[in-house]
Formats: sequence, C-alpha cells, structure tokens
Amino acid sequence: MSPAAEPARAGRARLLAAGGGLLLTTVFWGSAVPFNLVLLRELDPFVLTAARMALSVAILAAFVAWREQGPLLVLPTSWLRFALLGVEPTWPQLLGRLVVLAGVLYMQLARLRAAPA
Repeated sequence: MSPAAEPARAGRARLLAAGGGLLLTTVFWGSAVPFNLVLLRELDPFVLTAARMALSVAILAAFVAWREQGPLLVLPTSWLRFALLGVEPTWPQLLGRLVVLAGVLYMQLARLRAAPA
C-alpha cells in the first residue's frame, strides 16, 4: 500500500464509524418509544426516568473512563460547590422556568374554569 493511500483509508474508517454511530443512535432512539410504552405499564414514570438517567450516567462514565484512561472526576473545587452547580439558575434558565410555570398555571386555571360546578 502506498503512503498516499493511508490518509484516505483513515478517512473512510472515520466515515464508517460516524455512519455506524448515527445508525446506532437512530435504532436506540426509535426503539425508546415502544420500550417506554411497555415499561410504563409496570413502572411509575418517575422511577422509569430515574432508571434511564442512572443507566445513562453509568454508560457515559464508563465511556469517559475508557477514553480518558484516568480519573473520572477531577475537581479543583469543593464537592459542595459541585453539588450546587445546577441549583442556581442563570437568567435564561430562570426565564424559561417562569414561562413553563406560567403555562402550567394557565392550563390549570382554564381547567378549573371549565369544570362543572
């Protein structure tokens, strides 16, 4: 094999890996709805969501450990500050939460008004 053909082969391998990743993502994403319908017959939605998140964290942590070949979490800050990271919202997040809350309240009020007395 000529040295000039080596980059082309690596490019094709990357393209094949990317296509395989997209296909795998499509299969997982498309199969989520039927699996969730079956699982929701037996599990509470909150339990199902918590289990999905826990499984996702475990899979992603294993991938990061394999990819980085080092510790999973190196923090130059305290654990308390890390734990509170998602608690204090930024202005766009706060505005988004208020919009969602206003929509939910509006729907509840409309439902109460439409209910027979």
